[in-house]
Amino acid sequence: MVNRASMSPMFRSRLLVLALLLPLGLGWGVPVSAQEAQQPSPAISTVVAEANTDLDRVKAALDPIEASLSREDLSETELADIRGRVEPLRTQLEAIIVRLQPQIDNINRRLAELGPAPADGATEGAEAVEERTAQNADLRAVDEAMRRARVLLLQAAETSETAAERRRAKFTTELFARHSSLLSPDLWLATAEGFSRDITSASFIIRDVAARFRDRMTPVNGAILGFSLVFALLLGGPGRKWANAMGQRYAVQQVPPHRLRRSAHAVWVLVVTLIAPTVAALAVLYGLRLAQILTPRLEPLVVTLVFVVAFTAFVDGLAKGILAPEKASWRLPQMSDDLASGIRIQAGLVSIVYSLGLIISSLNLVVMTRPEATLVTDGLFALANAVTFAIALRVLRANDEPEGEEQPAGPEAHPILGLFRILVWIAIAAILGALIIGYIAFAKFLAHQVIWISIIGALLYLFSALIDDLFTIGFSSGGSMCRWIHSTVGLKPRSVELIGTLLSGFLRVLLFAMAALIILAPWGIGSYDAFGWLRGLTFGFAVGGVRISLSTILFAVVILILGILATRGIQRWLETQVLPKTRVEPSLQNSISTGIGYLGVILAGVFALGTVGLNLQNVAIVAGALSVGIGLGLQSIVNNFVSGLILLAERPVKVGDWVALGTSEGNIRKISVRATEIELFDRSTLIVPNSELMTKAVVNKTHANPLGRVKITFSVPADSDLDLVRSALLESAKAHSEVMGDPAPSVLLDAIGSGAFDMTLLAYVATPRRSASVKSDLQFVIIRRFKEEKIVLPVAAPDEKAESIKEVARAIEQLSARIETMSAPTGNTRPASPKES
Repeated sequence: MVNRASMSPMFRSRLLVLALLLPLGLGWGVPVSAQEAQQPSPAISTVVAEANTDLDRVKAALDPIEASLSREDLSETELADIRGRVEPLRTQLEAIIVRLQPQIDNINRRLAELGPAPADGATEGAEAVEERTAQNADLRAVDEAMRRARVLLLQAAETSETAAERRRAKFTTELFARHSSLLSPDLWLATAEGFSRDITSASFIIRDVAARFRDRMTPVNGAILGFSLVFALLLGGPGRKWANAMGQRYAVQQVPPHRLRRSAHAVWVLVVTLIAPTVAALAVLYGLRLAQILTPRLEPLVVTLVFVVAFTAFVDGLAKGILAPEKASWRLPQMSDDLASGIRIQAGLVSIVYSLGLIISSLNLVVMTRPEATLVTDGLFALANAVTFAIALRVLRANDEPEGEEQPAGPEAHPILGLFRILVWIAIAAILGALIIGYIAFAKFLAHQVIWISIIGALLYLFSALIDDLFTIGFSSGGSMCRWIHSTVGLKPRSVELIGTLLSGFLRVLLFAMAALIILAPWGIGSYDAFGWLRGLTFGFAVGGVRISLSTILFAVVILILGILATRGIQRWLETQVLPKTRVEPSLQNSISTGIGYLGVILAGVFALGTVGLNLQNVAIVAGALSVGIGLGLQSIVNNFVSGLILLAERPVKVGDWVALGTSEGNIRKISVRATEIELFDRSTLIVPNSELMTKAVVNKTHANPLGRVKITFSVPADSDLDLVRSALLESAKAHSEVMGDPAPSVLLDAIGSGAFDMTLLAYVATPRRSASVKSDLQFVIIRRFKEEKIVLPVAAPDEKAESIKEVARAIEQLSARIETMSAPTGNTRPASPKES
């Protein structure tokens, strides 16, 4: 029995390749029928030929890479290079598979439309037989190319995985290799024994360099070296100061006084502080190379010195740009001047100790010191790094509490920085413990990672602030970018601000992802591992027979957004250009625009789902299954939605109508998907679910007949001239500009009383909204006209019921007073009982 655990990844790859090729091999040994022997169509033959050409090219590049893994002495760099050469091949293979898959899908759809071949004895048309035969031939050709591409993709994946496993194993072995403790006397004795030899070797190198300098120092080489030194001095000194001053002057004069000025100036300081010394050091390096003074053995040390100059300049520029210790107004975080200066000093101290460690390590390689000496120097500088970390944390702790109310708290008050401080203390303890028990390589690596993560965190803070300030200020309602987008695209300022916020968030998430990759890189986790899932999303994965890819999803989202934008554009065009020029009333214009909006969004969603590859029938089945479980929860929402569509189509109420719902009256301002907004006469808004307007009684005062009626009822004395009263009423009504002539005003005699006649004036206006105002105007006019015509309006007769009540009240008061008089005591006369009274 074969033990699967003992199989190497390469052996498993071979077995899987054989399993995939087995059906092809079996097919080669069986005679094919005349139907299966037909050649594929020219179009498919061209596609398959191009795919096979690309596959041959990939295989020719992949086989030597796979063969190189047989070496056991591959270094980490070589293993990483193998992965770097395999990953592009995997990308090409995945692109070939993506290119072939639509061909297979199209052929399968045609075969599904043709249906299966008829059973024995059944007949079928010659055209159907010929078409099925041709499609089968095409499918067989494309499927063979697809199988070959998948086999090569599996081979590439196994090669990359093997290289990654070996690299991680080598990294782990070297990192956790145990040596003598830094406190071990044997380690120090062995280092002391080889010290004299190392000094002798270093002296030989110095003499060799001096002799080479004397031999190569011709006038031309001296001029080259002198020019490089002068250029380095000018660039590193006056040039750097001039660039810093120019950047600050430009920021003050050109950049608006917002946060963007500070963050942009901080980035400028970082760039100038880094580039000037680095270019100066590179000028000296190339001057030494052109003068042919450097020896091959000494050049790695000089390259390390150039890197050290660039690193220290980078740390200094980063600290200077963020903290601005000399000018608090340019400082990004809120902190005191003392704290800012302390952090910058500690950052410089850490970078100096780290740089010295790099120089000593490079010098050990040049001198070829004994391994014990390398361990001692690595351990000492790891210890020195840990000490500088502890000092920096103590400085931050001492400045943690502000001395006065005006002094702002330091950045370590932030929870994330507090957590980072705890992790650094843990790392310091781990470094000390590793040095004591003999894991010197791990202690050195951990010390370097603390510095590395600190720098990445500072960079992340700086560029995150820059992105936030750039999009917050640039896309604000008063910014130039917002004005330009509003004038060219037509988006509202609030929409532009939202776009800026979304872009800022997306870029910061991308920035965090890049920072995470950079932090994980030294631990053996490369971009190939981190972005493997992204490549899978890009080229697609199958779920339930549907292949989903990131590119397809993004394309579907773009189609949905473009569809919605096109729908909004058509709506705005109809509302502003087309419908106002027609005779359609405003309420119907609103219904047409809203209906087109619903239709456009639905069509955009349908096209987006079709792009992803979802069958609408499957979506309907899933929606039906879900509706069983959540139907009760969505019942009211669906009811209101359908009611809204009915309101827009049937239009029993429409935008602008005056409706009365219960005790509330107002004008309909908006009919949306779920509810209708009614503006009441006190300017408040009543939001009514659409189903309420469909199921309850609603009074629509402007539904069918928009005319408003004015009704004024009054009485005149019985001795009045009714013809004069009627004439005065009609003339007053007809004289009003808003009273309609058709139907004409009329006067009705409602009742003939004993002392007065009851009369009613009816008039009509163009809209019920003017009835109350016109009624008030007419009443003022009628009163004035009656006074001119000496028509007396009867005074209201006294209320008989009220008078009777008053008489009863007076009688009760008189009776009460009489009872009190009779019951008052007089001499020895006993009080009369109520019965006697």
